[in-house]
Amino acid sequence: MIGIARAFAFALVLVGCRQALGIPGQFDTPGCGDTGACYVVSGRVIGVERTSQPVAIDLGDLESMAPATDGAFTFEYGIKDHAPYLVTASPNCFVEHDQGVVEGSDVSDVEVYCDGLVSLDPLSFSAPLELDPAFRPSVLAYTARASLLTQQVALVARPTYDTGIVTSVSLGETPVTGSDGVYGPVPTASSSFFVTLDESSWGDHVYEVTLDPSELPAEFGYGKALASESREQFGAALASEGDVLVVGAPYAGDGGRVTVFRRSNRAFMLEAELRAPGSAPGDRFGAAVAIAGSVIVIGAPGSGTAKGAVYTSTRAAGSWSAVTALVPASSTAGDRLGTAVAIAGTTPVAGAPGTNGGVVHVFASTPRTLVSPEASPGDRFGASVAATATSIIVGAPGEDSSRGGIQTTLPLATDELYPDAGAVYLYSVAGELEAYLKPAVTGAGDQFGTSVATTAQLIAVGAPLADVTGPVTGGAYLFAHSTGWAQTALIPPPSPAATGDGFARSVALAGHVLVIGAPFEDSADERVLDTGAAHVYGLTPAGTLLGDALAMRASRADSGDFFGAALALTNDSLVVGAPLEDSPADGWNGPQGNGASDAGAVFAFR
Repeated sequence: MIGIARAFAFALVLVGCRQALGIPGQFDTPGCGDTGACYVVSGRVIGVERTSQPVAIDLGDLESMAPATDGAFTFEYGIKDHAPYLVTASPNCFVEHDQGVVEGSDVSDVEVYCDGLVSLDPLSFSAPLELDPAFRPSVLAYTARASLLTQQVALVARPTYDTGIVTSVSLGETPVTGSDGVYGPVPTASSSFFVTLDESSWGDHVYEVTLDPSELPAEFGYGKALASESREQFGAALASEGDVLVVGAPYAGDGGRVTVFRRSNRAFMLEAELRAPGSAPGDRFGAAVAIAGSVIVIGAPGSGTAKGAVYTSTRAAGSWSAVTALVPASSTAGDRLGTAVAIAGTTPVAGAPGTNGGVVHVFASTPRTLVSPEASPGDRFGASVAATATSIIVGAPGEDSSRGGIQTTLPLATDELYPDAGAVYLYSVAGELEAYLKPAVTGAGDQFGTSVATTAQLIAVGAPLADVTGPVTGGAYLFAHSTGWAQTALIPPPSPAATGDGFARSVALAGHVLVIGAPFEDSADERVLDTGAAHVYGLTPAGTLLGDALAMRASRADSGDFFGAALALTNDSLVVGAPLEDSPADGWNGPQGNGASDAGAVFAFR
């Protein structure tokens, strides 16, 4: 809490304190000597009765008092004229007018607030949102600063005692629902919201918080494998949830490796390294990863003569278990099971796009297999997958129909006129086909469905070879659900678009943000080729764009790093994979450079 932090930060010896407080001039020792004017420091304390520990109010380290009740207090120790003073208090106390210089009169305006409102943390946000100024009981208006990546916040009231409660939260006149002291989420697209806090000592206070999302996302982490190896392609696959980041390195060691990190504010700490038992070179363990709750799903599409395999690891008692293999009995050589993975609620889902057009395996208590209703060889059904608790999205970038638009009934009206145009299929978790998605205008070779991402109401689809603004510039598509699914946006690559940038080779959705990877895009000044980029868009709830894209690039953009090949997006951070980055550094925030070809790296933004 604020008071504790101040107690540690300002528990200063007052001899020499003038310089510590930034007060110029000759220092005079505080206290009343035999000569000279002498003054007292006094004030008021509120909240003593609500603390679980005795309140201590200190005059530097010269005098300490422990008031038993609320009310006025006065230090007995006198302060010499023109000498500095410093008042601190603990526990859980905030001090106003806590420091200064005695100037010919007593000091009587010190205000100490203990526990009560201060201990409530009445305006607590999910990181990295910050309040400006820091909370003070006398201030009723705040600005919450956030980048575009912080799409939503939850207001939290955690009363230490039953003396203060948040009674309402509203966006304008619209109430925000909450329970157990947690209100929200509150989208940062809203300009301001109001918090009503009822506290027994002060009554109702209404706090207005204005949201300022103008800050640009900033890079705060550069991550490598714990022991980087050339050609391991660390960052080829990414997944994140909350503070957990999962990174695949499919060519590490003898068959691939997955590393799990946990973020604390701006630091990433190793939580686990996962390997498949009995793995062999070429297995590509870690080519695809997904996480939901306490489950990680990992794809190894090269194992067993490219039959492929899927593995899971579960977290219990603070650690991740050794991986367990999931291999359907029907798997055959060349299926490439695990090319893409997702988790539908708690159920692992894995694409096997190799044999007979491709299938998707759903590893429920009663396993089932999803197959395209108009499958044909080369469709690559299952090359990409995404899921929510109720839906499974399957990309088939090799599908050949020339018919555009959305179909929701069988049989599907398709043909084989546009090779590799691509399609996306939406299934319920029970395995029923609910929609067949194509762009309103499709083209041969677009490979629509190379990448997919979803939330409960939105689906993003990448078509990296589509001729959107020129030959093979790529494009992304948004579909939104209200009364039914509809295409709401076709997103071209930002200008200047170039052939072969790979725009939309990867896509990610979270809250009201869409991120699109372009791993072959050139540097911002066009001087370095194929450095890669990730483009961040704000979205409306209806699935349309809010303004122009923000381009995220590596802090050291090098040719061929493939930055943007993989994305992991949460409500307050974006991690971008650059699996062909070449630095030999190990761990986080080491030196960037060359020396370990295709070792790979990840870059974190917030």
